[in-house]
Amino acid sequence: MNKLGKLFGIASMLFLVFTQAEAADKKADAVALMDKAIAHFTKVGADQAYKDFSDPKSGFIQGEIYVVVQDMPGNMVHHATNPKLNGKNILGLKDADGREFNKDMVAILQKANDGWVKYKWSNPETKKIGQKESYIKKVNNDLYFIVGYYTD
Repeated sequence: MNKLGKLFGIASMLFLVFTQAEAADKKADAVALMDKAIAHFTKVGADQAYKDFSDPKSGFIQGEIYVVVQDMPGNMVHHATNPKLNGKNILGLKDADGREFNKDMVAILQKANDGWVKYKWSNPETKKIGQKESYIKKVNNDLYFIVGYYTD
């Protein structure tokens, strides 16, 4: 193998390592934000928590990572970055591939208290459709929180 081929191989491996490390960091950030959001919601109540979740200065919006609250019937209770969705039933909403990912979330939470869902969604930073991985967690029998990140 020539030097150029070896350099390309090394560069490819380094890119893969850094990409995987970045994804692991984003995943950890999503879990940490979920824990912070639920603790805040429990402490201050829904009305104040929703205001704080939407405030860019509060620490609950971290670039592409933010808090969404939905109920089990599929109603958007609070969306930190797209308030136009609040109050709408989005259970049948489809991602870029036509997948009804909210139904997947509800199905997971009918069996467990938390889980992960992958779907394609518009990245608020790049305005492009990206692969998103979201952590979902029940807060009570009716509400669940969503915090996700983009893997690409």
